[in-house]
Amino acid sequence: MSCRKMDLLKTYCPEIEIYSIDEAFLDFSTYTTNINLRSYGEQMSRNLRKATSIPISVGFAPIKALDKAANRIAKKHPIATNGLIVWIPVK
Repeated sequence: MSCRKMDLLKTYCPEIEIYSIDEAFLDFSTYTTNINLRSYGEQMSRNLRKATSIPISVGFAPIKALDKAANRIAKKHPIATNGLIVWIPVK
């Protein structure tokens, strides 16, 4: 199931660092077009849950430590966050 999940994540972002059996970091820094991370994350979460029947939480942040914190909050408060936190500074 972990391989299936990671393969699905690669379809959203080929730059992936598998961190553990159920965690990965996706590197969106090379994307040249602006994407709406909130809607992209919702799409990822919805499609991965549909394909694996596993609840997925998503955190977007500029560094891995904040990314893990965002993900933890999203996981701990799924109703309030809809399983998604975006902590990206506005330029």
